[in-house]
Amino acid sequence: MAWLCPHCRTRFTEPQERCPHDKRKLVPDLSGQEIGDRYTLRELLGVGGMDSSVWMAWQTSTHRSVAIKILPPVEGDAAERFARGARIASNLNHPNITVVHDYGRTVKGELYLVMELLEGTTLYRALRKQPFGLDRTVHVVDQVLRALGHAHRRGVVHRDIKPSNILVGSESLIKIGDFGIARFIEDPPESWSVDGDLPNNEITTTRQLCGTPQYMAPEQIGFGNIDHRADLYAVGVATFRILTGRFPFQGTAHEQFRHHLQSAPPSVREVRPDLDVPPEIDAWIQRAMEKKADKRFASAEEMRTALRQIRRRLGIAGAEMEDSSGTSAPISSRSAASWAGEAASRNTESFRPAEQPRRRGVIYVAIGALLLFAGIVAWLLRPVPPPTVVIRPAAS
Repeated sequence: MAWLCPHCRTRFTEPQERCPHDKRKLVPDLSGQEIGDRYTLRELLGVGGMDSSVWMAWQTSTHRSVAIKILPPVEGDAAERFARGARIASNLNHPNITVVHDYGRTVKGELYLVMELLEGTTLYRALRKQPFGLDRTVHVVDQVLRALGHAHRRGVVHRDIKPSNILVGSESLIKIGDFGIARFIEDPPESWSVDGDLPNNEITTTRQLCGTPQYMAPEQIGFGNIDHRADLYAVGVATFRILTGRFPFQGTAHEQFRHHLQSAPPSVREVRPDLDVPPEIDAWIQRAMEKKADKRFASAEEMRTALRQIRRRLGIAGAEMEDSSGTSAPISSRSAASWAGEAASRNTESFRPAEQPRRRGVIYVAIGALLLFAGIVAWLLRPVPPPTVVIRPAAS
C-alpha cells in the first residue's frame, strides 16, 4: 500500500498521516486499480470533502479519459442523496450542463461518480484570476440561463447556482454542475431513467434548508413553494456578484437570510458607480431578485430573452454570444493555478470586479457535478459532500 500527497504528488510507501513537505493529509494511492470492471485509475487530480478523491481514469470500453470521484462507504440519506443527484444529472443532456456518465459502488462499498474530463476552470476561480467586464458577464449568464432552461423544462430545479458551480470551459463554453441538491418540481418525466424513490417535496415538507446562504431565494429560507424561479433569483445574485465583486447582502448567514426575506437588493450602480453599469442591467437584476417569485421573470427563457434585448439595445459585444448554430462563439480561455476543491468548499467567495486581462493558459478540470456542495453553518445543513472542482495544469 502506498500514499500520495494531493498537493506535491510525492509518493510514500511507509504509512503516515501527513506529507512532511507541505503537511497535507495523504490519500491512498489508487493508481492502477480497476473501478466497476471498466475504469482504470491513472492519476490523482485532487481531493474533496468527506475524504473523497478525484482521479483521471481510462474507460476501457470506450477508450477515453474520464474523471472519477471516489467517496468512502456511506449509507442512508447520504447514499440516496448521491444516487439522486447522479440520476438527475445523467438525464440532463445539454451542452451547458456537465456530463455525468456513470455512478455506482466499488467492491469495497465506496461510492464513485464518473464525469467528463474538461478543459477549463470554475467561474469562481476565473474571476479571482481574471475579473470580467460587462460583455463577458452577459456571455456567462446567457449560457447559464440556457442550461437552466433545459433543466427546468425537464422538471428540475438546481437550488445551488453560484460561481463555484459554473465551469468556464475551453473557448469559454459555460457549463453548470453540482446537482447534488437538485429536486424535481413535479413528478419526474416518465421517460427518465430513475431507480428508487426520488422525494418530490424534500424542502417544503421537511423544511431542511439546502443551498448557499448568499444565493438563496426567500422561498428557500421561508415556507414558500420552491420552483424554477428560485434558480432565477440565484442568477440575479450571481450577476450582481460578478459585476461588483461583492454580495448584495452582507453579514453572517443568519443576517443574510433576514436580508433575503426583508431587504431590497442594493443597486449595482450605487455599489460600484465606477463601473458605469447600464440602468437596464441594474433593473434586470432587481427583477430577478424580487422577493415574490411571481414578480420575477416567469422562466429562464424569458429572463434570457430580456438580457439579449438589453444587449442588442446597448450594443454590448456580440462576439461572445451564442451563434446561429446554438453553440458558443469562442473567446479566450483563462489561466488558473492548480487548485482542488478550495473554491467550491467556501461559502464566502472572494474575487474582484474587473478591469485588466492576464496571461492565457489551459487547465484540465473535473467538476464534481453532483452531491458535492458547500458546507454551510453546522446548524444549517446536515453534513453533505462539498462540491469538488479539480484542476490539473496542462503540460507546458
